[in-house]
Amino acid sequence: MRGGRGVRRRGVAAAGVLLAALLIAAMVATPTPDLPGRAITGLSRAFTLVPGIGGGPRTYAAVEVGLNVLLFVPLGLALAVLRPARGALWATGVCFWVTVAVETGQGALLPDRSAQASDVVANTLGGAVAYAAAALVVRRRSASRAREREIAADMGRTTP
Repeated sequence: MRGGRGVRRRGVAAAGVLLAALLIAAMVATPTPDLPGRAITGLSRAFTLVPGIGGGPRTYAAVEVGLNVLLFVPLGLALAVLRPARGALWATGVCFWVTVAVETGQGALLPDRSAQASDVVANTLGGAVAYAAAALVVRRRSASRAREREIAADMGRTTP
């Protein structure tokens, strides 16, 4: 049944790519910087209401950077599942170039929006960290399955 898990995993990864594309498109296609700004301001205020986190990020800039990191997490996770053999450097490059394309498009096509190098750094970081975390989980699961097969073989049984 190994093929079933692989198909399911690729389906989830494809959904992650779609989610990332939709999130990125929604943020990029917003013709005015006011909507993302209001969302960031609202999140910043919401952090002050959550007990135990010390108010969270207190500045617009801190929330914006955090959201830019989170924006590319689905893409990084999806890349880890879809192309694990390509490696972290490849995934980081994909996230970087997607961000450069997005920021270039924003700067050229949306006069009220500005392209920012800090967005490129934060988006790339989000994708790279997500890829690395997913790759680590996949490696550990693979090692665990290999150990299970080895133990089962020693006991004269087979496992999938």
